[in-house]
Order: sequence, then C-alpha cells, then structure tokens
Amino acid sequence: MKAKEVLKLTGLSRSHLSRLVKSGVFSVSKKPNGQYDYKVDDVYEYLVRLATMPIKNHLCASFDQ
Repeated sequence: MKAKEVLKLTGLSRSHLSRLVKSGVFSVSKKPNGQYDYKVDDVYEYLVRLATMPIKNHLCASFDQ
C-alpha cells in the first residue's frame, strides 16, 4: 500500500506516519523505485486499535459543565 493511501485511510500526517514506521507500528518494504510499500495488515490493525481505543475520562469531563 502506498503512503498516500495510508495517509488517506488513517488521517495521519506524513510526519506522524514516519514516526510510526520508525517505532515499528507499520512495517514497510522499499520498492526498487525508492518508494515504501506499507503492509495492509499493519494499517488495518492500526485502524482497529484506533477505533477501539477508550475515550479518556478527562476529555469527557469538559462536556459535563
């Protein structure tokens, strides 16, 4: 999967995507033309984790006022 596709699906910035690659969240392979190929499974696993992440209680507190 190309970086542009990952950015569109996840809503991440390019710099955040780069940090996630460096931290090992996304596995990439480098194509002969120099572009990175992102593993589809890693991208969808990230999206599932993001969707199931609990909302912090302190974020909801401001709506109770």
